Amino acid sequence: MENAKSNSRMIYHLLFLFLLIVWFGVYFDVLANMVSVWNGSETYSYCYLILPVVLYLLYEKREALLHQVLYQTSSIFIVILLIGQVGFLLASLVGVGILTHFAAYGSLICLIAIVYGWQFLKFVAFPLFFLVFSIPMGEELVPTLQEVTADISMVLVRMADIPVYREGLYIYIPNGAFEVAEACSGIRFLIATIVMGVLYAYVFYAMLWKRLVFIGISILVPIIANGIRAFGIVYVGYVTDMEHAVGADHLVYGWVFFAIVMVLLIFIGNLWQDSPSQVKGQQVKNQQLGKDESQTSSDTDKLAVNISSTISEAKTGMSSSGYAIALISLLVLVSKPAYLQFVVQSKNLVRSKPPLVTYLSTLKQKLDSPWRPQFDNADAQYHTNFDYNDDSIAIYAAYFEEDREHKELISWANRLFDIDKFSIENSQRIYPTTQNKATEATVLHIVDMGGLKKRVLYWYQVADTASSNKIRVKKAQLIEKLAGRSGGGYLLALELPNGIDDEEEINQLIKYLQVSFTENN
Repeated sequence: MENAKSNSRMIYHLLFLFLLIVWFGVYFDVLANMVSVWNGSETYSYCYLILPVVLYLLYEKREALLHQVLYQTSSIFIVILLIGQVGFLLASLVGVGILTHFAAYGSLICLIAIVYGWQFLKFVAFPLFFLVFSIPMGEELVPTLQEVTADISMVLVRMADIPVYREGLYIYIPNGAFEVAEACSGIRFLIATIVMGVLYAYVFYAMLWKRLVFIGISILVPIIANGIRAFGIVYVGYVTDMEHAVGADHLVYGWVFFAIVMVLLIFIGNLWQDSPSQVKGQQVKNQQLGKDESQTSSDTDKLAVNISSTISEAKTGMSSSGYAIALISLLVLVSKPAYLQFVVQSKNLVRSKPPLVTYLSTLKQKLDSPWRPQFDNADAQYHTNFDYNDDSIAIYAAYFEEDREHKELISWANRLFDIDKFSIENSQRIYPTTQNKATEATVLHIVDMGGLKKRVLYWYQVADTASSNKIRVKKAQLIEKLAGRSGGGYLLALELPNGIDDEEEINQLIKYLQVSFTENN
């Protein structure tokens, strides 16, 4: 009887292995991209540890998974898988890497649920949830964390009665200046402590509320601690007349401080952690609950199936409907690459160079400004000056003929200014008129450590969409690519001179520029 049960379960394992191989083929490029991100950034080096931890957590549950938890194919997750594959297709077309990473993760969870069923999924919920930390994410929080770090350090500096002045991310004290750079945002430490906090809460706490509280502490403490660390560096620099807390000292003090914070977190966790017997008891209780629910579900399902399906399941361990579900899952899984191959890639891309780009290409490339945008993967870049009234205005355009991998108009690698020289003081949205259409543009107020200030007006142009809102631009690119066009576009940025302050004056400047490139095309 036991052998028959084991053989019936083997059917499920073989089916999942087959779908897993197909999944790996469909998402191979996405998985390779994830690994390349792990390799390319020290922030995500921890990701290599996630899969071994997940496998160990599953190994701890092996007896129940192999012999106790009910296996039962579930069709409802096919709908979720289909929605995910549509999202995967759209994210691939517009090159939003993090969404493709989540699609890979979500589709894997769906396949597990489809093959093994809802009860199995609930039993391994935490290990599968923990797998989400293998997705490299969090870099988008860096600007916000920089601001928060600067805010906390400014409060503490003022409390210490140190004369201080702040511009953007630059903090000035009487004997020196400090910048809250990207490396000072604390993102690496924050992500690491969140991952550690989630795992610690699962292992050492039995009650859900304790787990959530400790995870909250793991998020809050490193953010506050990073602000205190930044203050400490400023304070040490002030009292030592900048002899310490700069250069290598900066890094050493940072790592020592973070080590102390990590020990503090563990100490806090140990103060009110549950005993191993309580944690084990809760796990056994959850396991027993899962078994009871599984039995109830099994009894209900047996009343609902017809006789032929019951006979088939008795012989093979899976009903004929289970095989149909698996086949549909396979078709859904390969729908995205099939669509790209036979629908999107079969079309001849339509490309046309915008008149503005053509006009700028005719000008001699000269520049008298320290402002330098960085769009290194553009198909063409133009950085020059044009005369307007009594001013010489710096203008920059980056043109992308087609939206494709490593050639993306909207990308984290593209910079509107050199972040090693400037930081953002503030920004404002304006709505000038371009080509007789309202444009959603942004004016960035940037400043360097020497106090030099610049105002940069910019927007992106894709087909008829002119906006500095990256989501709107990505949406326009998606529509273009679904229509069989290239999805290409350009960024236009102007360094606004003093005296051009309101939207009407900016409108006049843009109209002058439009007339110039219209007359020359």
